[in-house]
Amino acid sequence: MNDILFEQNYVVEGDMIALMLYFIVNALLRSTYTVKKENLKLFRLASRLVGIAAVSSITYHTLIDYLSESTVGYLYLFRMMHYTALIWAYVCFCTYIKNIVEMSRKYERIYNVSVYGMGILFAVLESVGPFIKMGFYVDENLMIHQNYYTDFFRYFYAYFTITIVILLYVYRKKFIAKTFRCICTVLFLSFILMCIQAEFLETSY
Repeated sequence: MNDILFEQNYVVEGDMIALMLYFIVNALLRSTYTVKKENLKLFRLASRLVGIAAVSSITYHTLIDYLSESTVGYLYLFRMMHYTALIWAYVCFCTYIKNIVEMSRKYERIYNVSVYGMGILFAVLESVGPFIKMGFYVDENLMIHQNYYTDFFRYFYAYFTITIVILLYVYRKKFIAKTFRCICTVLFLSFILMCIQAEFLETSY
């Protein structure tokens, strides 16, 4: 299935909003917090990754409009940067939640291997996918091929979401009620945005 139509439905406003929020949040963090705790560092890293993802997405979708043999490599690069940054922002979120529950060292090691290992695996798949004709790739006729419903990102997004949901359920008594509700709200809104994209054939959020 060639889903260039999904890419053509992209509008830049979503990424511009994400980029503006990154600058606002980064400015607030710099002026408000002076003690650099681990969770604060994770939050800063995640916000920077979102900023990188937004810039990469804008560049990637712009390159689609000017696709040529000389720009295919750049298209692959910025697409990989976009989705890898998003996945690693999610890895930061998973790590943040793990730090809250303070699981035993045994389970923490298993959790770290599963989360960071999947993050590395995603980056590898995104890097080699175009060259082995898996996921997203451009053929010799400069036609873009990508099945929207079998894209690597969606599988890994689902994996990390399920991981967090399981963690929330197993350690639900360790969370402060407001923190628990906040995390659940973030997950719910993210899921709704993904559903909206699928329903309206969008790649803008």
